[in-house]
Amino acid sequence: MKNGSYHFETKEIKISRGTQQIFATIWLPQTDGKCPTVIMGSGRDFIMEGEYFAAHGYVAPAYDFCGGTPTSRSSGKTSEMSVLTEKDDLLAVLAYVRSLDCVDNSDIFLLGKSQGGFVSALASAQCPEDVRAIIL
Repeated sequence: MKNGSYHFETKEIKISRGTQQIFATIWLPQTDGKCPTVIMGSGRDFIMEGEYFAAHGYVAPAYDFCGGTPTSRSSGKTSEMSVLTEKDDLLAVLAYVRSLDCVDNSDIFLLGKSQGGFVSALASAQCPEDVRAIIL
C-alpha cells in the first residue's frame, strides 16, 4: 500500500489481439465493489503510477505496445508497429478491462504520454462511450 487506503495485488497478464499477444501488468485494489480504472500504455514506465492508483482504489493496467520497442514483452516487430497498431492494442486492452467484474465501466480513463497520448486520443475518439476521460 502506498499513500492510500487500499491494499492491492499486482498481476502479469497477456491479452490477445488477433495473433498478437499484449503483455500487461495490472494493479488491482482489494475491494468488493466496482472500481474506476486508468489504462496506461508503455507498461514499465508506469509502475509508480499503477501502484499509486491501486492504493487509491483504481484498477490500473499498464501494457506494452506490440512491437513498441526491441525489449517489449508483447509480440510483434518494431518495423510493423505504427500509431494505428498501437491504437488497436489499446482498444484490445480496453475490451479486456471492460470484461473484468471489478471494473466500473462508466468510469474508465486512458492515460498516455508522448506518442501514447496521441494513441489514447485516437482510441477514445473511436469509442467515446467507453471512455470517461483521457489524460494526456
